[in-house]
Amino acid sequence: MASIRPIPQLVALLVALGGCTLATTTDPSKTSDPNGHAGAKVSDGPFRVTTFAGSTMGYEDGPAASAKFFWPSAIAFDAAGSALVTDRANGHLRKITSDGQVTTLTPVTPAAFKNPDSLAIASSGDVYVADTQNHVIKKVTNSGEVSVFAGTGVVGKADGAVDAATFQLPSTLAVAPDGAVYVSDHSGKIRKIADGQVTTLEASFFSPQGIAYSNGRLYVCDNVEQIVSYVDLATGKKTELAGTVYGRGYQDGTGKDARFDGPLGIAVDGAGTVFVGDAGNRRIRRVSAEGKVTTIAGTGESGLVDEVAGLEAKFSDLRGMAIDASGNLYVCDNWNQRIRKLSPTAP
Repeated sequence: MASIRPIPQLVALLVALGGCTLATTTDPSKTSDPNGHAGAKVSDGPFRVTTFAGSTMGYEDGPAASAKFFWPSAIAFDAAGSALVTDRANGHLRKITSDGQVTTLTPVTPAAFKNPDSLAIASSGDVYVADTQNHVIKKVTNSGEVSVFAGTGVVGKADGAVDAATFQLPSTLAVAPDGAVYVSDHSGKIRKIADGQVTTLEASFFSPQGIAYSNGRLYVCDNVEQIVSYVDLATGKKTELAGTVYGRGYQDGTGKDARFDGPLGIAVDGAGTVFVGDAGNRRIRRVSAEGKVTTIAGTGESGLVDEVAGLEAKFSDLRGMAIDASGNLYVCDNWNQRIRKLSPTAP
């Protein structure tokens, strides 16, 4: 067992917040993972926390246990069961195969992205990446070709054709079964890209930094308002699921009785249960369909404690989350330079 404190100097280097999303459901036709790989229900627990990939800060491919990342920020699973990760400070899209090998999918020099915060996978297998500090959304094809999908690179919030619309530090992505791409950015808006046009959802947020699609709903973490909510995409209606507006803190409970501190990562399982990376509290929280919030991992102390029961584990900076075909939960532990895995254990 190891206990490692995060490097304080890293805090000063952060330039944009974000989380990764991979929404899930048991019906492949209704999931943001078109191949249904994230459709499993996550166990009620308890859980054991281990390292899935990563070691120390840097850039190195190879076996997952020794590979190096520099602020991994988002994770999603492809049709083959491989994990794709945005390696934020390195500016790369990395791949972790099912046999535990880490490779780089995009050109190494120059880096394909500038602080990419998130990714999402379309039914075609194409990967969309929030190229955060370039203020655009990029597309990576199966052959590794990288192109601009939407945005001009100019900071703004203008809707319109994909080659004229503007974004402000786009942070997280989700893809619906119809191919529509949803983007949260630092303008406080959620944008929709479909049929060559960028539009803005009417629902209001302050800082939507984690989004996930599931069954016609877009689930949202607002890391300033401290709310987990969802938008019914058919009606545009926003429903608050848990948390109190500006009620920063830590408390399990139901609905407005619960408290979060900067929620960023979010994933939804096949039963409609929401999992949240509560970054400020350094804990992973579970939110039921009725809005009941419970803590499933993390002590609340910053550090790295691994190979232990969920409530004994320590995390440093929780970002993007995903669920695999077996119902295991993954989270990008940004400052620890690792992707952590929560596996169910016998009660």
